[in-house]
Amino acid sequence: MTILLCFPHAGGSAAGYYQWKRYLNENIEVNPVELPGRGTKIKMAPHRSMDELIDSIFDEVHTHIATGRNYTVFGHSFGSWVAYELYSRISGAGLKEPSALFFSGLRPPYADNSAGLPESESDEDILKILQYFGGTDETILQNDELRPYYMSALKADFRVIRDYRGTKHKTPVECPAILLSGKDDHTVSNADLFAWKEVCTDFTLKKIPGAHFYPFSNARETVEFINLYHERLNG
Repeated sequence: MTILLCFPHAGGSAAGYYQWKRYLNENIEVNPVELPGRGTKIKMAPHRSMDELIDSIFDEVHTHIATGRNYTVFGHSFGSWVAYELYSRISGAGLKEPSALFFSGLRPPYADNSAGLPESESDEDILKILQYFGGTDETILQNDELRPYYMSALKADFRVIRDYRGTKHKTPVECPAILLSGKDDHTVSNADLFAWKEVCTDFTLKKIPGAHFYPFSNARETVEFINLYHERLNG
């Protein structure tokens, strides 16, 4: 049984990955990792830096690693940066590394580019960015109880993106890397995806029908590809 650790996009909850269960092969166990300030951790204070974010989830991740089972890591959009920094922490600690890393829908953090960042932390600018990525959740935005938590998590994530994106930290990825995006995702180019080559020597590029949030709008095809890739890893 392979563990599949999943990390959400900016402002997103890991709960979105639970729909994958209906499509995943029986030998893959999906474990969405919730970030502070959302979902099951909604009452926790949002992180203030990437280091603080990784600190907050490392014990949970280490529990899975300590089982000795094979595991892979999937991060979508901002989650791909979380996955990369987590890999760096795991590698530096000499722990069992993942069998593969899935980087989805975003250039690497060292590819310094301000596109897609809000001009300020005003709700108006944040909402413009949500519209740009096509992922505005009107149900949450119209919920007076949930909206403050959602906006707080979004702002925390964008703060991390702003501070972390220009890092020169380039930990080589020794395991296979899969670079993913939606075929109709206007927010990430092939050049953005191929920028991961600077740290990934063994990589695969895959486009899946859909826009930026294809992992959820097109869960079936996304998971079918993940199933196939895991079969190849275990073959």
